[in-house]
Amino acid sequence: MKNNLLILIFILCANSLFASELELTQQEKEYLKNKTEIKMCVDPNWMPLEKIDKNGKYIGILSEYIKLFSARLDVKFFSNTFVNFSGPREIYA
Repeated sequence: MKNNLLILIFILCANSLFASELELTQQEKEYLKNKTEIKMCVDPNWMPLEKIDKNGKYIGILSEYIKLFSARLDVKFFSNTFVNFSGPREIYA
């Protein structure tokens, strides 16, 4: 159930990526203009959504969305890999 809900959310989000132009508020544009990278957390083994392969490459459905977001927003995404989700709370809090 949780996986299906997440997949649905990302599919809906993807619709905006394929629009001819992203509609961002002025505040969102300013935020992105001042960001050199956006930090994100990656589950190392949550296929088909995401995974870090044996070569250390981020793969899966979400990795493709991140590539699209990165290109459309002109911002780099930086990922950290965690075995559990207490790590991100400590680092990003």
